[in-house]
Amino acid sequence: MKVAARWSLLQVTRRPGCLFIRQLNGAVSSRRNLIGPPDPVSNIRPIKRRDPRNDAERALHKLEEDVWKFNHHFWSEQNSKFDKCKALFIEKTLSERRQQGYDEPVQKLTANELSVFYKQFLNERYGDQATYFRHWFQHNVALTWLLLKVRLYNLLWRQK
Repeated sequence: MKVAARWSLLQVTRRPGCLFIRQLNGAVSSRRNLIGPPDPVSNIRPIKRRDPRNDAERALHKLEEDVWKFNHHFWSEQNSKFDKCKALFIEKTLSERRQQGYDEPVQKLTANELSVFYKQFLNERYGDQATYFRHWFQHNVALTWLLLKVRLYNLLWRQK
């Protein structure tokens, strides 16, 4: 069941060395990026981007949206697989305990028992993670380069 995202929007303001996030109680502004609640599966927050001022910003927003979709897709799949595999592991481990004849009924696994699953899960998906991080790095280099171009364009355009 997908929970409908309620946009009691957050406003993000950056100042040197700080990131301020506050809840908006009024109309949506087209001058700032707005951050929504996290997706229940991927845990990635959607962003409503402000209106672009020029073509360079429009290209930046398109690339940011593509990166957001890439991250959302990867983490939705990864988190879904993780939840399914974890549930199977817990069920299998508890049934093995019951078959071994433990005296008291066991409902939960300890952190040490779950750490076996975590290690196994990460080892099995090492290739997927490595591919994801390689693509993530490439996307971030492209974003950084485009952001630098946009900032330089805005700086030069404001001085005229």
